[in-house]
Amino acid sequence: MEKITFYIGRSGKDMGKTVVSEKEIQEFIQKFFDGGTFFSGKGLWKGKTEDTLVFEVLNFAGLSKEDIIEVKEALESEFNQESVLTTVEEVQTV
Repeated sequence: MEKITFYIGRSGKDMGKTVVSEKEIQEFIQKFFDGGTFFSGKGLWKGKTEDTLVFEVLNFAGLSKEDIIEVKEALESEFNQESVLTTVEEVQTV
């Protein structure tokens, strides 16, 4: 089983003030997934900190690498991000 994690900064590309609400990101993510977990935190990008929302989801749907990249790029475009770090790792459930 794969776990997909998206790290989504809440500032725009210019790293100014927080411009995207957690609710906006959560609603957008629901276009692609019907379950998962959100974590709020602080991220560090190019020497500056920003509010960050992390979304983890188990890949029950069997998304391909191309599907995951499509979601990543949609997040980058929608929220004016230079990059949304996205990881995929093997996990075991019990």
